[in-house]
Amino acid sequence: MILWAEGEPSLRILSLLFIFVALLNTLTYRVRMRLLLVLDLALMGAGVLARAGWLWIVDPGTADTLLVSVALVICYLFFVRVAWTVMRTREALDLASGEALAAARGRAMEQLTGGVAHDFNNLLTAVLGNMELARLSPVPAEREELMDEAERAARRGAELTAQLLAMASCARLKPVSMSPEEALRGLPERAAEQLGSAHDLTIELGPELPDIRVDGPNLQTCLLELISNARDAMPDGGVIALRVNAAARVQVPGVCFELSDTGAGIPADLMPLVCEPYFTTKPVGQGSGLGLAMLRGFAEQSGGDFELGTPRSGLGTCACLWFPAVADQAKAGPGPTSAGPRPKAARAASPAE
Repeated sequence: MILWAEGEPSLRILSLLFIFVALLNTLTYRVRMRLLLVLDLALMGAGVLARAGWLWIVDPGTADTLLVSVALVICYLFFVRVAWTVMRTREALDLASGEALAAARGRAMEQLTGGVAHDFNNLLTAVLGNMELARLSPVPAEREELMDEAERAARRGAELTAQLLAMASCARLKPVSMSPEEALRGLPERAAEQLGSAHDLTIELGPELPDIRVDGPNLQTCLLELISNARDAMPDGGVIALRVNAAARVQVPGVCFELSDTGAGIPADLMPLVCEPYFTTKPVGQGSGLGLAMLRGFAEQSGGDFELGTPRSGLGTCACLWFPAVADQAKAGPGPTSAGPRPKAARAASPAE
């Protein structure tokens, strides 16, 4: 009002800009808090009344003064209505977002409990059925075969339990300090058992890699899981590249085990789901849906991180297992034997468990 009263065009434009910014501030920030919104509207109402009163003092009784005063009041009332509507709409959106999040959590819990119950029911059926048949069989060799089958089913149940614990970041890990070269010792031989003649695995180690503190066998299991997924993503064959390089996350030095393939990748609408428990793009009977969830849990429990993205070439999928250097383990997050927070959703993936 003071700037407008000066009468200079530039100052009047500046006063209008101040009003415009005040209106935007009310609609963007104040609508989040009802009390501040009411305070803003009250101050604006006082300003409108003061402006109308100033017009009547300067130029009382004219038609222009009456018209401007009425216009000011109408514009103010309209803005009050708009601001209140925006606030109510935002509250409704927040409520709907909370309900959608709760529903998504409920669906995830139903999917997890249903999958666990189904898997354990199958395993228990195999164990109890084979034991009952062994009890009824008069042939010793047949009894031995049935008991061996029951033992294999029980061991699959133990493996499933270990996967669930890793997914929940509650697995019993035995981390030790080791170099990345030591962590990869024996991996090519184990990977060759999974890959066919049409698939090639290349391993590249970067220079001056720091030591990391991880559970070596579990790390190799995770890398083999990624290699298996890359193999399934390229049924006609291809090259799987494992690159180990020094990489920093949030100014914390560490090592990234980056595995990439040239498969078909995964549709964008499935990207947020690939790390969810019991979600799989493989045919029925070829995937449990716990592989990537286990990877994510293992990385978080080890103080590291797990991400999926697209390689620089733009083809296939790039998976990265990152672990902090030994000297910076305490800065990176939860310790190797503690349960970490729920990890982030993945950005992209190849057809995987």
